[in-house]
Amino acid sequence: MTLDATIGGNASNVYSTLAETDAYFANHLKFALWNDFTQAQKQRAKIMATLMIDREKFKQDKASIAPIGSDDFQRLEFPRIYCYDNDGELYIPEEIKMAEAEQALYLLDDMAEPKDGDEEPPHLCQAARDFLAPHLNRMAIIGRM
Repeated sequence: MTLDATIGGNASNVYSTLAETDAYFANHLKFALWNDFTQAQKQRAKIMATLMIDREKFKQDKASIAPIGSDDFQRLEFPRIYCYDNDGELYIPEEIKMAEAEQALYLLDDMAEPKDGDEEPPHLCQAARDFLAPHLNRMAIIGRM
């Protein structure tokens, strides 16, 4: 399994590399838990976390609105049109990368210790939601209530 964290790529399947996620957890209270899982488990969890994040409704448009199948097609929801740095380069906001990391660990932890009677499909954990909040389309959130 290969992770593709190419910014704005047409084959991207995650927002950050496994090395970036490992670095995020290096100073995290749940460092030991993250390290209990294999590389393959972490990779699968990161891909699933990204898919779950991409189901949300975000502010503004993707940075690329090229049609599916074109070389310029942007597969993931980020970067958005507001994700340019001072040099004019696209970037993935750190909050998105942190949300992906937190959601991946949440999925792995849930897999390791399933709850009795837990039949609900996986959902975004609170930590991921908190990191995503500044980027969410508030009108879409209001519409869900």
